[in-house]
Parts: sequence; structure tokens; C-alpha cells
Amino acid sequence: RLEDVPVDTDCGPHCAAFSLFTPHLPAVVFYAGGYALAYDAAMLWPLVRCAAAIDTNSEQRVCCDAASVGERWQAYCPAPPAGQPLTESAKDVMAGCSSNVHALDNRANEMHADQITRDTCAFWKPWLNRGECRFCAEPQWCDDESYADSSRVKEPGEWLRRYAGKGAQQRQCVWKPSQRAMFEEVTRQYMMHMKAHGVDFDIPCFENEVSFYVGDGDGGLAETAMRALVGIVGFRGYTSWDSMGQAKELGRQLKRLGKDVPIFWLSTERSQSLSLWEPHEE
Repeated sequence: RLEDVPVDTDCGPHCAAFSLFTPHLPAVVFYAGGYALAYDAAMLWPLVRCAAAIDTNSEQRVCCDAASVGERWQAYCPAPPAGQPLTESAKDVMAGCSSNVHALDNRANEMHADQITRDTCAFWKPWLNRGECRFCAEPQWCDDESYADSSRVKEPGEWLRRYAGKGAQQRQCVWKPSQRAMFEEVTRQYMMHMKAHGVDFDIPCFENEVSFYVGDGDGGLAETAMRALVGIVGFRGYTSWDSMGQAKELGRQLKRLGKDVPIFWLSTERSQSLSLWEPHEE
């Protein structure tokens, strides 16, 4: 059945990362190659947990890199008490919306954290693995009313000043689903900045990232994704004939399940390049 087709959890046990394509943004994909599924963003957006201007290294943000250090999963992503659902904040953390474990010191500086917080979040000290670092247990929002005014990122220029050319992939904050317009504008301005000045040397992949929580209480993500599926995409210059054969077989299987979608080709930017994109054209 279509509703039983799972969502690929590519960034953690309960984390799925997508990219948003709009006429205003360059066509950039994660390590371009293979093939992709294209969805109607309007249908999926209500289930988004967070969004970021570029790839966030989200697997290192899920419960502070729980996949690499098992004890952190129990510390920062514990199961809720019997009979109780996960909190919305817990779903955000499990979807990769919290701080990157390798940038906790930067987060502490941005939040003007006290010394106790800095110690509990220090990568080389034992408190991190014991679940005592607050930055691993809460989303790293760009703009939240609970933050001190100087800690908030309220406009694209502030995002660029804080992150562009300064380890943005690991350090950057993430946007709430309700802040989609700001997320898109920051992404656009950062892409324009890199087109003008060159792609930041420390960013291996710079597709934008839109993250989802996958699991109990995800709002029916898998079923919604199948309803929202509009096509299978191959990438000119990247997709091999073997991958295209796999894409065609997937199309046949979906058709047998009652979902007939087209296969089409897309020209995308090459690795570490924004040469095709013209920011002032749609």
C-alpha cells in the first residue's frame, strides 16, 4: 500500500532531510548523483520541523551526534513516560534541529552562556554524554522570543555576518517552519554572496536543508509524502544509466500501487559551483 512506503531516514533514526526548490533559489542537490523524488512543498510544509540555509550536518545535531555515541541517545532523546507522547521540542531535536556537537562552544558564545553551561557542553568533559548540555536538548532557533535580543538572528544581514565564511555548516542556526519566508531570503542572499565572492572553502555541500521528524506522532508523514509525490527526477550529467534504471523500476512499482508519476530530467549546479544560477532571473 502507498501509505506503507516509508520515508528515508537519512540523518538519524527519526530524521529525514529534504531540500526546497523554488524559482528564486539555485538548483543545488546533496552530492548530485543518483535520482531523487520531487514533492509538492505546500503539502509537506505543515510537517516540517526546521529549515536551514545550507546542509547542517544534521546527523551530528540529532541528540548531539547520538548515532556515534550511543549513551547520548538515552541522555538527550529518551523515550517518553508510558502512555505519554513526545514533546514537540523532543521531535525537533530528533529531527536534527539542535546544535551541532562540534560547534557547542560557538553556540555558548552566541547565547552568552555562563561558565556552568560552557562546562556541561564542553566536548572533552564528561557532562556532555550525561545529558547535561542544554544546547543538545533544545532546537537552535535563529530567532526565538525567549533569547536575549543580542542572541537573535532577525534579518539576513545578521545571518551573513555571523556565519558566512565562518564554518556555517556546523555553526548555523535553523529556522522554524513559521519563518519560511526568512529562511528562503537568507538562503537566497547567502547563495548570492557565494556567487559573487566564491563558494566558502569549508562547505562541502550547500544545498538548503528542510528537516522532518519520522516516527510516532509525525502527523502521518509517510502517507502525506506519497500524496505529495509529483515526480522522479534524474540529474543531467550525474545520474548513471544504472540509477535511471532503478528510477524507472521505482516508477513501475509506484504505478502498481496506484501512484503514476512522471520521470523528468533536471540540470543542477555542479559541485562547489553556482555558475548556472542567475539570481535576478526566474
